[in-house]
Amino acid sequence: MIRVSFWKKVFVSIAMGVLALVPLDASESLFIKMHIEDPVQWHPWSSEVHDEFRSSGKPGLIVISHELNELSAAMAKESFRNEEIAEQINENFFPILIDKNEHLQLAELFAIYVWNAKQVGGWPLTVFVTPELKPIDGGGYYPPTDSWGSQGLSSVVSSVGEQWEDNREVLLIKADESLEELESYYGVESDPSISFEPGLLDLAVENL
Repeated sequence: MIRVSFWKKVFVSIAMGVLALVPLDASESLFIKMHIEDPVQWHPWSSEVHDEFRSSGKPGLIVISHELNELSAAMAKESFRNEEIAEQINENFFPILIDKNEHLQLAELFAIYVWNAKQVGGWPLTVFVTPELKPIDGGGYYPPTDSWGSQGLSSVVSSVGEQWEDNREVLLIKADESLEELESYYGVESDPSISFEPGLLDLAVENL
């Protein structure tokens, strides 16, 4: 279907085009530097990392924010520096950390997904994706454990991890549906008889 092919190309084009090959400890981003000592084994983004991600067989956990965001600082202290939660993430996911100020196009694309899926806005963004970068679940700030009716990061990580192992096909269908929703948001034509034009992708990325 063109809708899946189109948005896969958009995601990959943005990721490959705007995320530089920079080691985590060499990044000039203050947000990234704040997380170097986390027990979560964060990765930067590059074509090489994407190859490693795809070969891992794991879903991805992408966290996007910036150094001035108080909820991001709280989530880092409460969750990403929690040894038990970090172990859950490292064992079951491929964790990726992104400074939204460095990669605004990618951040905005995932922000639209999270808003459409959960009606949650702002930062941080916490997005679970397939190795093809298709979003399967996400939200914003998560406390470490369930609290006051809010699902905690530990519960979300466990749930998505179990679904990936036991009901992967269901998650992949959900991921395709997420791309359909993004397609609808941007008004992309879904007629399968329409051929994909490279210039259309360039225009879409520019508009995003």
